[in-house]
Amino acid sequence: MGEGQPTTRKTRVQKSRPDERKPLWRYIPVQQFTRPRPSARETARKGFLGLRRCLGRSTEATESAVLIKEELQSLPDSLRDQIAPIPDWTTLQGALDETFRDWLAGSALQRLPVVIAMPGSGQDEALSQWAGTHDLVLLHPPPPEQILAGASDWLSALPQDPATRLVMPSLARCYLRHADGLRFLRQFLDWLANWPGRCLLGCSSWAWAYLSAALHIDRFFTTAWTLEALDAERLQIWFAQLASGHDLQPLVFREPDSGHFVIPPPALKDENEEEPSSDDELWGDWKQSSFLTELAAHSLGNPGVAWAIWRISLGQLSAEETEKHALREVETVWVKPWRRIYWPTLPNTLGHSEFFVLHTLLLHDGLAASLLCLLLPLSAFEVRRTLSALANLRVLEVSQDDIWRVSPLAYHTVREALADEGFLVGEPG
Repeated sequence: MGEGQPTTRKTRVQKSRPDERKPLWRYIPVQQFTRPRPSARETARKGFLGLRRCLGRSTEATESAVLIKEELQSLPDSLRDQIAPIPDWTTLQGALDETFRDWLAGSALQRLPVVIAMPGSGQDEALSQWAGTHDLVLLHPPPPEQILAGASDWLSALPQDPATRLVMPSLARCYLRHADGLRFLRQFLDWLANWPGRCLLGCSSWAWAYLSAALHIDRFFTTAWTLEALDAERLQIWFAQLASGHDLQPLVFREPDSGHFVIPPPALKDENEEEPSSDDELWGDWKQSSFLTELAAHSLGNPGVAWAIWRISLGQLSAEETEKHALREVETVWVKPWRRIYWPTLPNTLGHSEFFVLHTLLLHDGLAASLLCLLLPLSAFEVRRTLSALANLRVLEVSQDDIWRVSPLAYHTVREALADEGFLVGEPG
């Protein structure tokens, strides 16, 4: 990052900017969900790499850098936290208000709507905060040991007044894939079916897929919504918004090997001018990278996964390279080219233990190791060994309270591997 002069391009390209009037967050019926697609070039590149892999040849990238010849250095944590801070999921409240306005007003047509979310997309937090904003009664699931025992005390304490408006943010926390783990959820669903009041439920996409297969829950809750996928345009808007809280001068995001902009460059206003300078006057014929197109496709439109990848892609050059290639009046944040991002990988020797652990964690949106030992036909030693091995591969991550989850960086890889092995996977993503 540093000061310099803007570069120019001889080839004029169509300059694409996101329409900021387009809603960033929007809930849609789950049947209308579509995944973002990668660029044709990325599709062709993956096909070529797959062919080389089948032939037993190296798949390492051979493309040489155009602008620089060195790898990006990591950003200091304090700077990364300014540019790509932890998302504030309260920003989803406007979309929830828009989608469930009739439910809040008492519509009988949306008595028991469900919001389905991909892992890590912030839904639990958003629904909990939204419930507090509208003075709704928040239902917290009982602890796992109570679920296995039937949670009769929890069920008997449910509100009886049909005028009470309820929100259950995480249906995935109301069951365990165990001989006794579905009994409580069946009883709760029976109560909902007979209770005349309104309840809005949230459910992870993996739990929804499993419960639809095991209990046909999708036939009971006929109104299911999900967050519209974040495509490249929405990612542009969102990442620019996240970075707007920094205390640096205006930022530009560029790829170091081509110089292309990942997020369109800002229009800057001179102190003596009333209007910002035009793009052509300030930046020349800038080109836009396909990075966000590939990111949207790889993340399946999941904001949590996209944000995690965005953070690791941000870097800086050495002082010498920064001085040589930076632009005037702005700070440059360099973004690692898509083909140079290294993902956590699953070894070809992966066995049944690893697949069972990964699938169970996704079905329950994360679990403690002690519960995994209870739910899987594996010894405690085998479970701990598997967790440790997958954590060393950066496929799993563990919280301070010993809740294990699939890493957002490995989510795409894990989902594809489970689907290839015939496991039930989350839908819409």
